[in-house]
Amino acid sequence: MYEMLTGQLPFQGRDRKDTMTQILKAKLGMPQFLSPEAQVLLRMLFKRNPANRLGSGLGGVEDIKRHPFFSGIDWNKLLRKDIDPPFKPAATRAEDATYFDSKFTSRTQRDSVSSAGKCCCCSTALPRIFIRRSTDR
Repeated sequence: MYEMLTGQLPFQGRDRKDTMTQILKAKLGMPQFLSPEAQVLLRMLFKRNPANRLGSGLGGVEDIKRHPFFSGIDWNKLLRKDIDPPFKPAATRAEDATYFDSKFTSRTQRDSVSSAGKCCCCSTALPRIFIRRSTDR
């Protein structure tokens, strides 16, 4: 959500290790062009301790939906798809990547998980549900 609102990553280091260190230790910078409601929401979602994050309490996702940032959304209409999106891309087929920057579409695809079931940036073992084996296809 941070990236969608700002066009930037919340933490970006010189390399993956530095980025991971920033995620764990750096203070979250908040662009001043964001509304106060957006800033408060992002800070509540970026709590390092998952138990303290908005949506992790007894109210669950309803706590997020009730946040002032989302005050203009009628969640029932959204669920019924009765709300027109503010932008409809003119995609002609499922593989159409017209709206993606060529710096991404020209890159070679690469899985982010190593065949050993570890994250390729920090070598942390991943839960089985995140690991795709050749037999899973």
